[in-house]
Amino acid sequence: MANIRTIRSAKEIRAARRSDRYDREPRVYVHIDQLTANERSALVTLNKLLTSVEIKYHPMATKIAKELSARKFDESDWLDDYELELELYFILSESDPAWDDEDDENNSIATLSINCKDTHLEIDRGLDWGMGAFHTNHIEFPNGEEHHCYLYHCLSSQCSLNWGDIARIAEVGVDVIIKEQSYLLVSNIT
Repeated sequence: MANIRTIRSAKEIRAARRSDRYDREPRVYVHIDQLTANERSALVTLNKLLTSVEIKYHPMATKIAKELSARKFDESDWLDDYELELELYFILSESDPAWDDEDDENNSIATLSINCKDTHLEIDRGLDWGMGAFHTNHIEFPNGEEHHCYLYHCLSSQCSLNWGDIARIAEVGVDVIIKEQSYLLVSNIT
């Protein structure tokens, strides 16, 4: 399951607050049919890149999840629970008009957090949707021509970016976040 957060640049937020139009003026929506051939090509390339991210990181996440799950149920291990996420950052091109040389954080236009904790269980259950379901076309409105990977689906259908904004993405950063957790009861302290 994906947790989607759209990040607006700090400059954009400050400007919107100053103008008091942050919640009243919607962003310009760009329909996919309005894209240029270059923008369309950028979307296809991004989908391919995200497919390769899934192919690379899904087996790794599955392996880590199995190891952590085994530790969780091992009485001799201190681990009580864990969290495992892939966090993807979608970054503008340096040639984009909104690029900020002073602050890298402002150049990320969206972040996806993909929960990978139960990835190994989903595979065992015959996963047919989500990250790792490579055979499934995750396209929102099938047209017979395109095959969308799960990450591209999350970005294009659940994020508040329009097609024009998505076509501006030039780089994807990936963080693997592992949180090993232990819980101690105060009543057990003597």
